[in-house]
Amino acid sequence: MITKFLSSAALVAASFLAAAPSTPAQVPCHVGDDGLDVGCCKEAKPKLPDFPEVKEKGVYACIGKCKLEKAFKVEVKLGKPQWFTCDQAVFELTVSPQTPGGPSISSKIIGKYSRTWYSLTHGRQVWRFLLNGDWHFGPSIGVQGCPTPPHANPSHVIGSVDYACDPTGADPGAAIALNLSHLPGCISHGSLSARPLPNAQAHPDRSYHLVAPSNFAFGSVNDIAGSFKEEAVRSSPSGNCYPWSARCLGEAAVVEGELATDFKNCLCIDDIDGGPWVHQKMKGEVDCSGASSVFSTVDGFDPNIPTGLAALRLGRWSGNTFPGNLELSVYVGYLQYFDPCVPFADLSPHRVCGVGTSGHEGLLFGPTPVLQPYKNFLDLEDNLIPKTHDPIPVPTSLTVCIPLSKGFGAPAFSSLVWNLNPE
Repeated sequence: MITKFLSSAALVAASFLAAAPSTPAQVPCHVGDDGLDVGCCKEAKPKLPDFPEVKEKGVYACIGKCKLEKAFKVEVKLGKPQWFTCDQAVFELTVSPQTPGGPSISSKIIGKYSRTWYSLTHGRQVWRFLLNGDWHFGPSIGVQGCPTPPHANPSHVIGSVDYACDPTGADPGAAIALNLSHLPGCISHGSLSARPLPNAQAHPDRSYHLVAPSNFAFGSVNDIAGSFKEEAVRSSPSGNCYPWSARCLGEAAVVEGELATDFKNCLCIDDIDGGPWVHQKMKGEVDCSGASSVFSTVDGFDPNIPTGLAALRLGRWSGNTFPGNLELSVYVGYLQYFDPCVPFADLSPHRVCGVGTSGHEGLLFGPTPVLQPYKNFLDLEDNLIPKTHDPIPVPTSLTVCIPLSKGFGAPAFSSLVWNLNPE
C-alpha cells in the first residue's frame, strides 16, 4: 500500500505468477495495489475487486468468564458489498443454525475497506474489510443468555472479513476469514456505550462470537506486539453532509511506532487475574508530505481499558488452506490522532475497533519493491455513530445528511483506518 513495499510487477515476478487476466472483473480479485498510495491527503479512487457473495460453514460461540461456554455449528451467508461511499459498503449477513439450539441471525453490516497484501503462505492476495453492525436474533431454544444475549435486539458487533483469492490459478473463487463479536457488557453496554444497560441485561461476564470457516479453535493465542514502520494511516473525511460529502484520501506513511503489552486480564471480571484480554499501549508517527503527526493510546479515558487499547485473543484457524494456521485477536480502545487532512476536527479521543491476525507471511504493495514479509497485520478504524442508530440508517439514493459523532456500541461509519504491522 504505502511506499517502499512490493510493486505489482515485482510481486508477480517474485512469486512466479502469470500475468493477471485481461478481464479482471470476471474474477473476484486481482493481483495489484488498491490505488490508495497516491500521496497523503490527495484525492484517491480505490481500485477494488468485484467481491462475490460467499457461503461458508462457521461456528458461533458463547464465552463466559473468559472461557468457552458453548459452541454451535452454523451456516453463514455474506452478501456482495453494496457500496455507498468510495470505501464503505453494506453487507447482508444471515446465520442459520446447524446444531440444535444454535442461533438464527439476520444482519446489516457496515464494511470499511482497510487494505490489501499478498499472502506468501497461501499464494493468494488478501483484501481486508473492518466490520461493525447489528445482529438481530431470531427465536432460539437455547438456554437463557446463550446463544442469545439477555437483552432485546439488537446486539452491536465488530470484526472483519478477509477475502483471499488467486486470479491466476485454476480456481479464482474467493475464500474468506470472517469474524464478528458482541463484546462483554462493560464495553458493549457500559456508561460510555451508545446503548447502556443495567448490569443484569448487560452480560458483563459473557461475550458472543461468530467465525467462519469453522476450522477454528477458541482460546488464547500469542500477543501482537513490537515496533512498526512504513505502513499507513488513511483518512476519508465524512464532511458536513455524510455520506454525500465523504471522500477517500491518500495514505500518510507511518515513520515509526511501538505496540507494547502492559498486562492481561478477564475484561469486566474484577476477581479474575490473567486471561485472554491483553491491555496495550501504542504510539506512532506518520509523515504527510513532509509534515509529521502522531497517534497514541489514551490512558484512563475508560476505566475498563486503562491503557487505552485492549485485545481479546480469540483463537486460531487450523488446516492447510486459507485461512489455516492464522491467529485472531479482536481490538477495542481509544486513540488520539491529529489528522493532518482534517486539521480542525474534533480532538476528543477516537473510539476505535479492529482486528489483528498473526501467522501468515505477507508482502505489502507499493511502487518501490522491498521483499520483506510480515506476519502480523493489525487494522483499526474509528467509530462515528449516527444520531439515529435504531435501526441503522443504511444510505440510499434518498438519504439526506446523516449527523455523526464519536462513539461506540451502535452501528458506526468510519473516517480513519490504521494499517500496522508490529513485529
